[in-house]
Amino acid sequence: MPHAWIDIFHAHDGGKEILLKILDSYASAGRYYHNTQHLIEMTGVLEDHADKLQKFENTVFALLYHDVVYDTRAKDNEEKSAIQATSELTAMGLKTEEVEYIRDLILSTKKHQPLRDDFDTQLFLDADLAILGSDAVRYQEYMEAIRREYAWVEDAAYRAGRAQILEKFIGRDRIYFTDVIYATHEEKARQNIATEIDVLRNPP
Repeated sequence: MPHAWIDIFHAHDGGKEILLKILDSYASAGRYYHNTQHLIEMTGVLEDHADKLQKFENTVFALLYHDVVYDTRAKDNEEKSAIQATSELTAMGLKTEEVEYIRDLILSTKKHQPLRDDFDTQLFLDADLAILGSDAVRYQEYMEAIRREYAWVEDAAYRAGRAQILEKFIGRDRIYFTDVIYATHEEKARQNIATEIDVLRNPP
């Protein structure tokens, strides 16, 4: 468990118990990608650029809550995650403006468009999509994990739906908002996405 999670939660009343509850959610059955490994990888991105973040603690709170509610059959995971974050972080004693900021970061992941015009929000979203620019082995693991999370979807429907989502990302002028992540991940992400789309559109 990253020290940042412990330091941030344990500094607040009831934080230790709430952190364990959050991590139990990410360890629940059916989570093959949206699990604690995803959180650890995202945290690594934030820590690599912590000196540039204005609200590191709040961004980490948002990170840990952004997929705390995750049901592949639902369309309101982000809203429910934001509601849980608002309730629990308020109980932990965070200020209203902090809770509202964290809520907006979580809700930004619904369409992967920042609801706040600041570097922290942009890096948070880039960290969430950093997997797209990973090496070939990790990307293959990611593809397989996502498919397992949607095992209930028939193959042809999954291929069509997944390809449509990926085409929206590759159709953007930039996948990544921050210059630092754009420089290190953009080219590889576009290669990975293009390869996956080809496989989805032209199955063997």
